[in-house]
Amino acid sequence: MSIQAIADRVFVHATNYQVQKSVLPMERDTNHHESGDDVDEDDPYLRLNLSGLAQSKPVYLGLDSNAGLRFRQNLFVSGMSTNAPYLRGMSTVALGLNEACCQRGKGKVFMVAMLDSVPPLKGHTAEARKASRNVVRAFYRMPKLVYVPLRWSKKDQADWNSMTHTNRYLTLNARAGALMYKDLVMPVDLVYDPVEKASFQVDALIDDGSGCKVLLAIVPKAYLGWSWEFHQRATTTHMGGSSMDNAAGAWHVVDEDDVADLRVGDADQVVETLDEMYYAKTPGSLVWMESLLRGMIELDRQLKIMDSDW
Repeated sequence: MSIQAIADRVFVHATNYQVQKSVLPMERDTNHHESGDDVDEDDPYLRLNLSGLAQSKPVYLGLDSNAGLRFRQNLFVSGMSTNAPYLRGMSTVALGLNEACCQRGKGKVFMVAMLDSVPPLKGHTAEARKASRNVVRAFYRMPKLVYVPLRWSKKDQADWNSMTHTNRYLTLNARAGALMYKDLVMPVDLVYDPVEKASFQVDALIDDGSGCKVLLAIVPKAYLGWSWEFHQRATTTHMGGSSMDNAAGAWHVVDEDDVADLRVGDADQVVETLDEMYYAKTPGSLVWMESLLRGMIELDRQLKIMDSDW
């Protein structure tokens, strides 16, 4: 079986875990709107099917009163599961950032990781529990996004603007053939929290030891830099215990004031800075897409071990 065929199986297998199913506390409407008709599409907290959002309505909504990046919060995709889970994290951010990429005419952000959140840990046997921990560790080592410095033609821009939001979402799946095995991509890890706080958490396993991974934190102010820059400035490190719930091991708490020099203003500046970091070609910052696909294959193998014992 080819790498691409296995990667496609990974994508299908992962949809059961793809997004957190909790309802945001500020959700405006619990009815599952399948269409944007007769509803206020400008309300960022409206629960709305992605297919019902008009093409002219953006996912990225600009800056809030505190200069935080605003994305629609309660979009969902029908057919992904019977519970119609929300799009969260990488999916929402990827859609919003690519709106900025299209307008600027350069750059594109693709979704790589299968999961928006950690899959449930489980297992009755020692082997299955070990596999569960390996799944979590592999999850944190897999970047959520990749950036490539594509240039948009007028036709590319017109095609994007004429697509439904659902089709845009599908085209941003890096596993679906949009990127070739030999494409040189820049992995981007993501920390996303739409609720403003004075600090945010960065999982220790995001740093693979190379110090050359890009980390984008939208909390909701945006911070962008190398992972080591965030880790070195962490005020606190919390260590996980031996339980399966703490399989990730450790996480760092980063105060926003300590990374103020990594602030980027809005979505346009995020993608402009990503472009600059790509062309800086810092050793270790760019990888072949094929290596990420192989990482997904291993994650799929661990998921199967975990599921087979449940």
